[in-house]
Amino acid sequence: MKYSFIHPFLASLFISFFIYYPLEVDLFGINFYERFELITKFCKVEFVCFSGEPNWLGELFLFAPFFLISWLIMTILFLIDINKGGGWFFHNYK
Repeated sequence: MKYSFIHPFLASLFISFFIYYPLEVDLFGINFYERFELITKFCKVEFVCFSGEPNWLGELFLFAPFFLISWLIMTILFLIDINKGGGWFFHNYK
């Protein structure tokens, strides 16, 4: 059996983009960052923000928790899959 940890990594990257993007552009009207005042607290560090808005480095810092949580979940599911013998991420090819 081949075990490739790139599959849970790519899946978690996709899931975290899928969760982060609607919250960042306020697609659903949740006002996630304004409701919890995350941007004003976050922009106290000046090198991650410009004019009160996160720059590219700030966006990476805001994206990191979504990615780490989904990566942890996908890796745990992958390890469970390895222990049970396959079926979700890989198959036992003979």
